[in-house]
Amino acid sequence: MRLQFFGRLTDIAGRAPREVILPEGVEDVAALRHWLGECESELAVALASPGVRAVVDDAIVDEAHLLSGAREIAFIPPVSGG
Repeated sequence: MRLQFFGRLTDIAGRAPREVILPEGVEDVAALRHWLGECESELAVALASPGVRAVVDDAIVDEAHLLSGAREIAFIPPVSGG
């Protein structure tokens, strides 16, 4: 599975996509955020920020979205403009 991070999240997680194998028990977006946070505390704080959304295979999803069969998951922060 490919993980990508966009916007300000790239400063913490890096620009390159990550190829990962999810451990047993990581079945939905909420569990993925928790697992990533256990590995990297700074990333945990960033992913928990208000407005950071998960995108699974090009669709914005909620925390309960199941990851079985997903090919790509991206995390995007809120976009601000002027």
